[in-house]
Amino acid sequence: MGNEISFDAVAFSIDYLSEGFDYPSIMVNHGEASRFAIAKSLMAQSDCRTCHNEKEKGVGPSFGQIADKYGSNQKAADILIDKIRNGSSGAWDLETAMPAHPTITPANARVIANYILDHTKKAGLPLVGDFKFNLPSQDNGSGSFILRAAYTDKGNENLPALAAESIVILKSPKLLAINADEQQGVIRDQLDEYTFLTAKPNSFIAFSNLDLTGIKAISFQPNWHLYDIYKGGKIEVRLDSENGELLGETVLMPKQFNVRYRGAFAPPPGSPEKGVEIDRSLPPLEMSKFFGPGSDKSSYTIPSLVTISTVTGFHKLFFIFKNTDAKPEDSLFPLSSILLKTK
Repeated sequence: MGNEISFDAVAFSIDYLSEGFDYPSIMVNHGEASRFAIAKSLMAQSDCRTCHNEKEKGVGPSFGQIADKYGSNQKAADILIDKIRNGSSGAWDLETAMPAHPTITPANARVIANYILDHTKKAGLPLVGDFKFNLPSQDNGSGSFILRAAYTDKGNENLPALAAESIVILKSPKLLAINADEQQGVIRDQLDEYTFLTAKPNSFIAFSNLDLTGIKAISFQPNWHLYDIYKGGKIEVRLDSENGELLGETVLMPKQFNVRYRGAFAPPPGSPEKGVEIDRSLPPLEMSKFFGPGSDKSSYTIPSLVTISTVTGFHKLFFIFKNTDAKPEDSLFPLSSILLKTK
């Protein structure tokens, strides 16, 4: 076999993590030959290790005890996900209840649950084969698939073991405006639990290192709103700089995101509150779904789509917001997300 590395000595893993994960923390476990390095990085951002250890019982049961109790249950991962996110008490006859962690997304909780149940397994995924990139249920699709390969050699009498790892992050084609790598003149805004960017005249945002090969169009999803405070405006898509090649342009106007134009929150007849006239030409808004539990209200706004010029390779993409009729203090539109499309 010579100097070739055995496949069995390489820890290879593929994990899906929801949007918002701290990517630099992935590097905490430099070269650790474990299939669960991503899970350990994820847990380091929470208080899991305060109460739980792999082998020894702490404030809470050890991972080994948890795996023994639930491992034979086909729904073990789902059970642990519920306990991680919603808390638990009484299952282990302990004085201390497990606190809830609602900020841990279902997708990230699944990565932790799989680690707890299989933490004794050292072998990673096979290095040869096919993998289907399916998005987890309940996820908004803004996360990333993280592919990691790590290897630690055996060292020798004079040298310690050397470790190496390689990580590839496959980001979602859905870009959240508030996470833009560069922002100038825009305002971070909030309506209820929704955070978004408010575009101002001649402001812009930019995303770095995007692979535009095969991208044919870009969709701009506005955040839902109910106040008539936006003027609307134009979005220019430019390559590599604020004044770079113009790939395409489109507009976002109030009727696309102000849900009062579609009947939501419309003042009752005779009310002194200022309303807007319902536009029957717009797609009807199903109020039961719009106001339903867990509804993503911004998914009901009307996006703008622009076809762009053909570009290949990795580039920095700029989105310039304009309205020549607006005053500098005016707001143009609330922008939620940007979707890169191949067709």
